[in-house]
Amino acid sequence: RLEYQQWYHAGAKMDFDAVESLFVKSAKTLLSRHAESEPFVRTWHGTFLKEVKQDYVAAEREYRIAIDHANSMPGRNQEYPLRNEPMLLNNLALLLMHAARIRALPTSALDEAQSLLNTAIGEVSRRQSRFLWPLQTAEELRLLKSELSHEG
Repeated sequence: RLEYQQWYHAGAKMDFDAVESLFVKSAKTLLSRHAESEPFVRTWHGTFLKEVKQDYVAAEREYRIAIDHANSMPGRNQEYPLRNEPMLLNNLALLLMHAARIRALPTSALDEAQSLLNTAIGEVSRRQSRFLWPLQTAEELRLLKSELSHEG
């Protein structure tokens, strides 16, 4: 993740194949250990696929697997502490928005993005979290819907 961030924020050189291999290996290792960090490794891999490789199909797959794993990962007392994790939901919503913007997905994908963000915002409120990205993304979605409605 660190190497990806240095590339993304500072334009550092990166061996894309080596970084992708690390993401895949880490996710497999963490999944086998039922580690709570595994969905986050997957979502970072999804972001890598989206931003670096511009492979939106693979990125969407990684985001959805991350959400599925987080939602089904029990914590203590059979609670599910990562169910509806706002960061994971927000990342998938951002991908759907981007794909609709570039016409890689129909604008109906924005309905799912809205649903994901509504859930994420509800979780942020319930958890009294300071993770406010879903609120910002919801505003971006509102503007995107308005922009696309004027084009069509």
